[in-house]
Amino acid sequence: MKRLFFILITLFFLSNAFGQETVAFNADSLFLKARSLAFNNQRVEARDSLQKLLEVYPEYVDAELLLAKTLSWDGDYAQARKHFNRLTSKEKKSQELWVAAVKNEIYAENHAIALGLANKALTHIKNDPELTSLKHNSVSQIYKDYEIYEVLKTENAETDEKNSFSVTSTATVFDKTFDPFYEMKVAYARKAKWGVLIPRITYAERFDIQGYQFEVDAYPTFSKKLHGYLNYGFSDQIIFPKHRIGAELYSELPKAREASLGLRHLRFNEVNTTIITGSYGLYTGNWYFSGRPFVSFGNDDVGFAGSLLARKYFKDANNYLDVNFTYGIDVDNNQFFARGQLLAESVTYLSTQRLRFAYQFTLVDKVNSINTSLNLSRQELPFSPNDFVFSATVGLQYKFQF
Repeated sequence: MKRLFFILITLFFLSNAFGQETVAFNADSLFLKARSLAFNNQRVEARDSLQKLLEVYPEYVDAELLLAKTLSWDGDYAQARKHFNRLTSKEKKSQELWVAAVKNEIYAENHAIALGLANKALTHIKNDPELTSLKHNSVSQIYKDYEIYEVLKTENAETDEKNSFSVTSTATVFDKTFDPFYEMKVAYARKAKWGVLIPRITYAERFDIQGYQFEVDAYPTFSKKLHGYLNYGFSDQIIFPKHRIGAELYSELPKAREASLGLRHLRFNEVNTTIITGSYGLYTGNWYFSGRPFVSFGNDDVGFAGSLLARKYFKDANNYLDVNFTYGIDVDNNQFFARGQLLAESVTYLSTQRLRFAYQFTLVDKVNSINTSLNLSRQELPFSPNDFVFSATVGLQYKFQF
């Protein structure tokens, strides 16, 4: 019996040992198969295999690293980050791991995080050329990001040393009641030591009435953290306000933020309207977000509106995509007829919802640019309360610098 017991125990341990060798061999084979799938653009299948492998061998570092890389390649940066964080907390001397973790943040445009990871990696792997290069690239991108933020401080003003000339044309069509509107603007922007000056002429055709408006914008710079906006416009045509005045003061805040406070004043034939406004904006990565309220006073009425802007920058400040939503009063001051009479002064109290898309890109010379826009609007009719007209406005602007 003792001999039989010894034989059974021996067979048990031998079987277990051979079984473990077989599992280990299969794990390595499965990893190599997953690696082959990953590098042949079959990353979903590769991840399935890697996850099965990690269920049995949760500490298989190469498998988890490859899993994290495939997630990063497919744009799932958050999930990839979880794996990278887990691995870098243990495998502090793996250059391949640190490089992949830093690149994941660069792909996600989290350049400050990428810089922090690169610095941390270099404390464990001294003077590594690839990590040092990634660190310098992150610093350069952060600097570029804040250059774009400096551009944002002057909003629509020219932001380089060149002067520019632009031509903008728009057309608006309605689903009922109104014939199309047409508008064209010509503007010249001149850079000076104190800021930017932009004279502008606008021609519009509405309700078979043609008219011009003459305006000038100024963007004075008072200090590195304080700048302003001034506007004056005049027209003797009823499709425009007779006088329009604007002023706003912008202050740069810490952490790439900005706030402003200002007003717009419109003088019509019968009524004067004052609009109080302001803004709060922040810059994060290559995105700029801004919110702007409007409160209008005039003719014993009060109107409200709000505007939200999201802007995505691409290779530089002249290449971007805008999405802008406005709700409330008609802050664009479009004019409509009521009972056969043009009511320019009533439009600041009409309910409006607008969704505007704009895309600007530079041409081959990387200096001149084209801006395209689409504006979708739902506008209350002045002669029929709670009745709305829908419109679409397409715009095209060409700007060249010299």
